[in-house]
Amino acid sequence: GQPALCHQDIQRALELEPQHGAAHALKQRLLSRGREAKAEAVSKALCGDLQGALLKVSFAIENDPSAADLFVLRGTLLRRLQEFSAAREDLARARALAAAGGPEAREAQRQLVLTHNDCAAHCYALGLFEEAVGLLSEALRDEKHEEGLYVNRGGPFARALPLSKKDSP
Repeated sequence: GQPALCHQDIQRALELEPQHGAAHALKQRLLSRGREAKAEAVSKALCGDLQGALLKVSFAIENDPSAADLFVLRGTLLRRLQEFSAAREDLARARALAAAGGPEAREAQRQLVLTHNDCAAHCYALGLFEEAVGLLSEALRDEKHEEGLYVNRGGPFARALPLSKKDSP
């Protein structure tokens, strides 16, 4: 949208003239609009309006497309709305934007593991046991200390494997 193009133009202007006063003022206005939209998104999410929150955080990202925390928030909302592919994309983008080992990178990684887990639970509910096991195994590769993932993998894993007569009680 328009804010994203404006943000790009501001970045180019500041690269050419780092002390450009009007560009700095416009950048601050965009960042302020982004912060306001993020606050509204959080408020809507807390009230259970996940779609409204998603719209607000998307607007915040248009105003500040380099903020890793906004991509973490949108990825989290997308996960909760069971839009798993889009959630993974946003969380990967957050990890790319965040400082390595920083709080945003850690939270993006945590949300990515939760996304794999939730997607696996969704697959399990649909009877897609092999896919569920694969997703949980992927989550376990990323997060070895989350014991709930091991428990979750047990159900689909048991269903995915055919039992022979000698394995039956």
